[in-house]
Amino acid sequence: MSNSRAFTIGVPLLLVFGAQFGSISPFLAKTMPWNLVMEMRGKPALALALIQGQPLTNVTPIICAAVMSILFIVVAIWRFQREEF
Repeated sequence: MSNSRAFTIGVPLLLVFGAQFGSISPFLAKTMPWNLVMEMRGKPALALALIQGQPLTNVTPIICAAVMSILFIVVAIWRFQREEF
């Protein structure tokens, strides 16, 4: 999507650091897949709940992770087809 290396690495780093310092919006905290392995806004990680045999409190991060994975694969294939090797 961009030929700039700084932009390509800058956006993911911004999201990761924003999640660690708690400055991301509540919408992103609910939808991004970080809640699968990290405690976010006082809610335990979903992986921890599964290990302890507790019911899942929210399945939105699981669904969003699957949708984002498919979307990123489609964009990567589309972008690779446009490149000349």
